Amino acid sequence: MKNKLLVFLFFSTSFFGCGQSNATSQDKTNNDQSFEISIDNKKYNLSTDDIFSANYIGQTHLTLVALSEKKDISFSVTAFITTLQPGTYQVYECNSASTCSQEEDDKNQNAMFSPYPKDPMVPVNLSRTAYNAPELGLKPLVLTITSVTDEQQAGVPFKTKRIKGQFNGTLAYVEKQDDGNWKIVGNTTHIDGKFDLFCSIR
Repeated sequence: MKNKLLVFLFFSTSFFGCGQSNATSQDKTNNDQSFEISIDNKKYNLSTDDIFSANYIGQTHLTLVALSEKKDISFSVTAFITTLQPGTYQVYECNSASTCSQEEDDKNQNAMFSPYPKDPMVPVNLSRTAYNAPELGLKPLVLTITSVTDEQQAGVPFKTKRIKGQFNGTLAYVEKQDDGNWKIVGNTTHIDGKFDLFCSIR
């Protein structure tokens, strides 16, 4: 679980730039974007005080990241998508509780929610991850891309597209028990939201 937090922090610090929301007021007017997320039915509209980003990396992975220190939110999705186009995609972590084939494991997908990163780090049991574990009642996070259009974000050196979509899923923290079975520890967290972002093509 600690490794997953490090991966999340890697994505959340490495891919900002294109699609980043914390721009000047003029940039925000020219490059209007939005990211809305609901956590257990409590809605948050992220603003220029927060950070949200979309990147399409290596023609294989779409990453969405949202960070808000004020709202105490860290959320990331890494989805295996070989063609960036409208569609519905299932995203889940293949380690630990999920039932996965080798092909699914090789996709290296993840959807994760946790409190905003702090020093010292928040306890790992406060994080929540998407799994495909029917025996635990856990289903993958569903990512739906509704629109992909060619649109260049001003002042960004990378090629960009504009993507719109939504996501929905129930995430959990799990631990392996002495009998070898996995168990949900604490409450699950329901996440849903929608986005309208510039996406850099890396």
